[in-house]
Amino acid sequence: MTMQKSIIYLLVSAIIFTMFPTISYSASDNRITKVVTVGVDEVIEAQGAPRLVIDLKDELEPEDTFYLILEGAEWAVGTGINEIIGEIQGMPFSESMPRLETLKINHKELQIRVKDAMIFAGVSLRIPLHTQIKEAVATVRINNNNTAVSANTHSFAKSMDYRGKVTSDKVSTATRDSVMADLVIEEPYSQAFHKAMLNHKRNTIQMVLNSNDYEFVLDMPSLGVPKLQGIKGFDTITGGSQNLRKIDAQTLELTLPDLSSVQSTGGFVLSGVGLKTTNQTPAQGMVTVNLQGDLIFNTTVNVLKVVDYGIDLIAAKMEETVAGKSKNVTFTLEEKVHQSLIRERLTTFTFTKGARVRLGQDNRVEVTLNGTKMLYYPIMQNGKAVGFEVPQLSGTTMKYQFELPLDLPSSTEGEIEVIADGRSLINTLSASILEVKPAARVTMSPMHLRLGLKDQRGGKITITETAKGEIRQDTHLFIKIEDSQVIFTHPPLVQVIAGDIRLGSAKIVPGGIEIPVTRRSNSASIIEIKDFLVTVNQMVAEGTYTAEVGGPALSDFTSSSDIDPVMQGAFMIISKDGAPVVKEQVTFKIGEAAYTVGGQKKAMDAPPYIKNGRTMLPIKYVAYALGIDPGNVMWNGTTRTVTVVGDQVIALKIGSSIMHIDGVAKQMSAPPEIYHDRTFVPVAEITRALGVETKWDEVLRMVIFN
Repeated sequence: MTMQKSIIYLLVSAIIFTMFPTISYSASDNRITKVVTVGVDEVIEAQGAPRLVIDLKDELEPEDTFYLILEGAEWAVGTGINEIIGEIQGMPFSESMPRLETLKINHKELQIRVKDAMIFAGVSLRIPLHTQIKEAVATVRINNNNTAVSANTHSFAKSMDYRGKVTSDKVSTATRDSVMADLVIEEPYSQAFHKAMLNHKRNTIQMVLNSNDYEFVLDMPSLGVPKLQGIKGFDTITGGSQNLRKIDAQTLELTLPDLSSVQSTGGFVLSGVGLKTTNQTPAQGMVTVNLQGDLIFNTTVNVLKVVDYGIDLIAAKMEETVAGKSKNVTFTLEEKVHQSLIRERLTTFTFTKGARVRLGQDNRVEVTLNGTKMLYYPIMQNGKAVGFEVPQLSGTTMKYQFELPLDLPSSTEGEIEVIADGRSLINTLSASILEVKPAARVTMSPMHLRLGLKDQRGGKITITETAKGEIRQDTHLFIKIEDSQVIFTHPPLVQVIAGDIRLGSAKIVPGGIEIPVTRRSNSASIIEIKDFLVTVNQMVAEGTYTAEVGGPALSDFTSSSDIDPVMQGAFMIISKDGAPVVKEQVTFKIGEAAYTVGGQKKAMDAPPYIKNGRTMLPIKYVAYALGIDPGNVMWNGTTRTVTVVGDQVIALKIGSSIMHIDGVAKQMSAPPEIYHDRTFVPVAEITRALGVETKWDEVLRMVIFN
């Protein structure tokens, strides 16, 4: 073909093509009127079925045909049956209107054809989805077959099992007879139960107790009156004992009422069914009921918890706080079951670790009990109010909540417990309510003083803050010295060796030493007070004298007679020659986990023993027996070293035969060793270092400190 002929051919083809119009349609708007929930294999009748609405934006010509294809469902009309379906603008078709003809191609596909006349734009077709649901979700897809109907897919139904769930609510606790927990029966979707009953499902539920210790009771008002109450869409339906039939002691049958008049999803609550014990001591634990029936999933639920009589003491919250202040505490005395408390009898509450209750009006303790302020008599120990007593607990409530402030002296440390006791309780109860730390920790190095000497210098007290700002400003620290007729001739040297707290100059005042605090710390500080200058005349009695460290800088509870000390310890040891004085005879016996001071026996956690001919004693208890404060016996687990701070500083390392006294190395005959988690040393070495005379009683196998 020549080039000229090709061009002529293309022009003629284009002219012929343009002689025929291209057909295009405006898309219709399609929607579903509602999505329904039904049971599997349930038929959605045409009258109440969801409608597929097709709002035409262009006309449908006679013989136009489109298809509706289902997924998860089947058409309910018979194969090959021609019939009229649908509505136009909300009005059913009549003989004079254009008609749609349907043909069921197969159980999934429906053909729709326009008969007789055109259907114009602006008309809405409403096609009922008369179907049988087969799967969890049912959709309809439109195959428009090149008509004015848009091609798209819509969900119109979902399926659920018609059976409902049963759960229990308000499971009570009892020792014997009680009311069964409420049973809640919930319908899965609207009319599920009614439709199932129309399909010959029985409307009864069988309940079987899984315990031979109990039986069902329907006629004891003291235990409960059975009631069946409709909920949600069934709220107008009620029932009771007439809906229950006792088949045997452990079996009940519940018949659900007629539900033909309800259209909404609902359910029932069965309450007031009694459970009575069949023996004197029912087994403790959970009592359950098994439920079976056509309308519910078979299930087992808890209906009663059987317990022994019991009471709990519960702290509201375990809080951390600092000693030397007050702290509000809350705790609850709660019955596990009714009648565990004997309410008309006395109940006492005390607090450990030196915590005190506050005395108010008429020397009573003000306590808030379940929101009401009450006044109770205090419980006194050593002149301190450490608790209160409640003569009786009024009312029938199972919970008694107590609120009150606790005063925490400076020496309080550790976990504070409230202890409940008394004839109202089965046994003594306790609960931890506070974790208390001191504002500061104190160590002392005592002075060893000689009678009849002036201006003897020595002693050291170290105060270490546990956190910044715990030592309060615009007040003072106080060192109270035990009355001894010792004369302090010059204030000690006061230094801040760590942190940034600011202090004034120490002053000698009646009863001790006062140190002003001019500014609180912004970082935890360490204060060192040393070089006390004293004169000891010949009239002073030999012995060990204590010092207390406290004051308003560390506590809210100080007074002229009580500085509320953080720590009390040996501070001055006075003798003719300045060596340690054992004021009373001390003994340690081989193999016995106890020692004596002045004939009084004191417990140890490890006994003395003999090794290689040497008597080994626990250094901790030797120091205690000689009056050295426990805070001055220190263990360093990293270096495995024990340090005893007295008039001298003695350091002993496990496994080493070198002892250091004030930094000077001394050879020992045998090294310290660990036994029963305690450091043991040869008695001859430690008493020589401390300047104490000892003797050995071979008959009694006992070391005696003279």
